[in-house]
Amino acid sequence: MSPERWQKVEGLYHAALEKDAKQRIAFLAEQADGDEELLREVESLIAKGSGTGSLDLLAWNGAASLTETASGEQLPAGTKLGPYLIEGLLGAGGMGQVYKARDTRLDRPVAIKVSNQRFSNRFEREARSIAALNHPHICTLYDVGPNYLVMELVEGESLESRQGKGRLALEVVLRYGAQIAGALASAHARGIVHRDLKPGNIMVTKSGIKVLDFGLAKQIASDDGLTATHAIIGTPAYMAPEQMEGKPSDIRTDIFALGLVLYEMAAGKRLPIGQNKNLGLEGLPPQFAHVVRRCLDDDPDNRWQSARDLKAELEWTANPDDRWQTASDLKRELPGNPAPAGVRAKNAPTWMWPAMAGLTCIAAIASAGYFSKAPNRETVVRSAILPPDKGAFNLEGKNGPAAVSPDGNSIAFVATVEGRSSLWVRSLHDSQSRELPKTEGGYFPFWSPDSLNIGFFENGSLRRIQVAGGSLETICAVQDARGGSWGANGDIIFANSRRSAIYRVSASGGDPIQVTRLQELVTSHRWPSFLPDGKHFLYHSSPTGAAHILNEIRFASLDGKEDRPVMKGKWSSNATFAAGRLVYFKMGSLFAQPFDAVGGKLSGEAVRLADSVNFLAWFSAASFSVSEKTLVFEAGGGWSGGELTWFDASGKEIGQLRSGEQYSAFRISPDEKKVLAIAYSAQGTPELWTIDVERGGRTPAVSRVQDSPLAWSPDSKSFLYTGEVQGSMGVFKKSVYGTDVPQRVLTGSKVLGFADWSPDGHTVAFAEFNSRSNNYHIWLAPASGEGNARILLNTPFTDARARFSSDGKWLTFDSDDTGGWEVYAVALQGATRRWQISSGGGTFPVWSFDGRTIYYETLDAAVAETPVLVRGEELVIGKSRRLFQPPFKLSPNRAFDVGADGRFLVAVSPKAAFRSLTLVANWASELSKK
Repeated sequence: MSPERWQKVEGLYHAALEKDAKQRIAFLAEQADGDEELLREVESLIAKGSGTGSLDLLAWNGAASLTETASGEQLPAGTKLGPYLIEGLLGAGGMGQVYKARDTRLDRPVAIKVSNQRFSNRFEREARSIAALNHPHICTLYDVGPNYLVMELVEGESLESRQGKGRLALEVVLRYGAQIAGALASAHARGIVHRDLKPGNIMVTKSGIKVLDFGLAKQIASDDGLTATHAIIGTPAYMAPEQMEGKPSDIRTDIFALGLVLYEMAAGKRLPIGQNKNLGLEGLPPQFAHVVRRCLDDDPDNRWQSARDLKAELEWTANPDDRWQTASDLKRELPGNPAPAGVRAKNAPTWMWPAMAGLTCIAAIASAGYFSKAPNRETVVRSAILPPDKGAFNLEGKNGPAAVSPDGNSIAFVATVEGRSSLWVRSLHDSQSRELPKTEGGYFPFWSPDSLNIGFFENGSLRRIQVAGGSLETICAVQDARGGSWGANGDIIFANSRRSAIYRVSASGGDPIQVTRLQELVTSHRWPSFLPDGKHFLYHSSPTGAAHILNEIRFASLDGKEDRPVMKGKWSSNATFAAGRLVYFKMGSLFAQPFDAVGGKLSGEAVRLADSVNFLAWFSAASFSVSEKTLVFEAGGGWSGGELTWFDASGKEIGQLRSGEQYSAFRISPDEKKVLAIAYSAQGTPELWTIDVERGGRTPAVSRVQDSPLAWSPDSKSFLYTGEVQGSMGVFKKSVYGTDVPQRVLTGSKVLGFADWSPDGHTVAFAEFNSRSNNYHIWLAPASGEGNARILLNTPFTDARARFSSDGKWLTFDSDDTGGWEVYAVALQGATRRWQISSGGGTFPVWSFDGRTIYYETLDAAVAETPVLVRGEELVIGKSRRLFQPPFKLSPNRAFDVGADGRFLVAVSPKAAFRSLTLVANWASELSKK
């Protein structure tokens, strides 16, 4: 900044300080005379340089405050503040300087804000409470010193700088806005209010938004040692009316500021002070304008009452699939209540089909006549379907997706009510669901073509039942079914087991006949779906699991004369034909594409129907069903894992490791200081991260990996992962510090994975696929990568997911030798006997640290334990017991892990707290509009 420019800034700054808050705003606007940069500089000085503003955490590379000439002696490079080594100056402000530094204990870069005055004890205590904030869109406060704050070093540019390049696309505005709102919601839940939210305090990074200065304005304002008791805190251009008047601020003050930020991003200019009633958002969607107007209401009671609701509204505006979160918000949108013109879009009409709502409050309103109008057939209606009263949907595990009837008027699903699981039916003309009698334990329901009967699997049988009431009939015996379909000619096709071809049987009963044959390196055919002629069908061909072998949707005929691929793709699943389209799942989303049901060929462009559709990875099934006019699906994004959450042995949630992020495979390090975890990038690529258990920070480890179980070295300094290089699968070893090139430990000729590392560091256990037997087998190999591997168990069954005991003398694994999955253990030396650990089915075994317990997942997704006692070469097996039934989905590649203190780390589905189904009536009507 030139001396002349600084003199002008300083003069206006001092003149503004002589005005009271209300006069100051108008005075600055008049004196700046359209010079936005001058106005911004003076406002920044008022917020910082007067000693009444927030500490400005300029924690990013290359940042420099416009008050570079502020007082304060600089610290030279090499200076140490406690364990922090100063590397250079990033910027300076009226209250101190910001430095790039290194934490010598953890060897990580940090940003340090050094204050020109010593903090009081009260400020230090309150700042430490802010350090407890753990959210992906909040700049983490790591530590507090006598006069300095240690923060996460964020690389990127400020939103203020980004906006200087022009207005942002609405898609970007909505994404950034939702991330900021999410950060606010996380802090507000802990009683922390920002009070100085503005573009200069918001960073744009490669991973999204980072909000800086979180809560410090409020904490500083409450510290008598730092500010005047009734000082006005914040930047004038982003203050709410009550804030300008010196009145108490709350979370709605932050919401007002966010409204200003949203406007500025979308309009490409700052909203003049006091002009919040004249926004000028012409040309932008009315839903977005409604969001901003409500943020900027002068009366806090008329604004959004929580950042969580605001985040949901921004996400709905970007993708209007969500329901109202509160009764008050719903009431606001009902007929008879004023709302801005155009707020109700095609996906949120002024009426709703009462049977679709499922909510008690909506049903009550419907009986009063609010929803007497029938839906237009051409109008797309989205709504939520809730589970039966006092019950929950069973959409995970061996239950499967809900099924829509061919006429589109009913839904069949599995639900648990008061501990009993059975089949239920919900007619869309009724307000309540109805249980089908004698269907306890039923799963994977599907409809007859006339929508009068339901086929399902239960207790080793394929069965059918009349929806209107009638006797239960057994059609034929099955093993471990993977879906069925009822054709127009009276045939039923089904996958007999998880590793079988497709079979055909008459709906009236008889002996099944095989109609498809497994190809080489294909595990199974599953999820058949008849086409309209009753002679052709689609099915999903499931591969062995290698990254380079793709799933297939295939087109086949009952006579066996046709069987060819329709499409290939990673993370694809079941597919269905409806409304002239092939509806299919791919990489977390649902698509519809024109399809010739006679010739079996795709054409035209695919249209995205929904994002974040839940994926049942264990069964290669997406949670959706569709008819000509009705689509139903479960949202969740479970295909890529869940949020890592701690639980005790009773199933009580203790806390999240990191919030707002989903992980698939994961593993706790032996020293319990880190967690190795796989997350999916926006492009659907598995990436490996290390997460600090104590502080919650994460560091990238490997950019491209195979989503497969992970392993740590005994000293917690290295790890094993499965990957693919030049078409060759392998297990690689890498340092946790990220300074080395990955070392190949094992090379797999076909499919390789499920590795574990012995406690003495000498041996790696892994499973490799054998194409001849179509099974996985467990092998042992030197961890050095030198020497030959030897097979541990050579059986005609699949043995996988090996895990060493804490003393390294035993190995536990799961196997399908009984036709279903069970957990076993075997001594590594001197014995060949296998000991069955689980009772009634189990998989994903984990040893306790003391070697006296083996934990595992049951087939219905509960966590169980079996006590064990080693006596020489014998293993004494105790009685198995269930510990807890999680109300969520477990990750397919690492169900859970256990710490030394007995805590369980579990990947929790984001929809665990409140699970419902999304129903879309007349879904095909919007295809031509996209």
